[in-house]
Amino acid sequence: MPYAIYDEMRAALNIDLAELRVVGTGSLASAFPTTELATASMGVAGACLAGLVRADKQSETPPEFQVDRRLASMWFAWSLRPHGWEVPPAMDPIAGDYEGRDGWIRLHTKAPHHRKAALKVLGCTSDREAVAKAVARCSIDDLETDIVA
Repeated sequence: MPYAIYDEMRAALNIDLAELRVVGTGSLASAFPTTELATASMGVAGACLAGLVRADKQSETPPEFQVDRRLASMWFAWSLRPHGWEVPPAMDPIAGDYEGRDGWIRLHTKAPHHRKAALKVLGCTSDREAVAKAVARCSIDDLETDIVA
């Protein structure tokens, strides 16, 4: 399985490493190639260790190694943490479905500017109960138009 990130790491380090052998399946949910980065990082570390073993044993061929894609992804997800900031929650506390005077509306408020727009139009605090009371007084079509505007 080709990993461009692995090849870029090899080139950046200016070292000759074995081809990356990947096993396992699964990925971290991300818009970025996070799983590939995790797998390639483990691959570079494994290849370097294999090179040390080869040098220590004075062998021509490095020992075989492989990287489990799923385990590399899990290690990244569980062990790496942002420095100086926190990962935001997956859902905003006020995001969700609300009943208005004449129907239902789904508020997408994860992005700060979306939350700000909805709260400004509703004229309430960032509290789920306050949002529900404010939406209940609104026409859904008018509310959607005003929030988008």
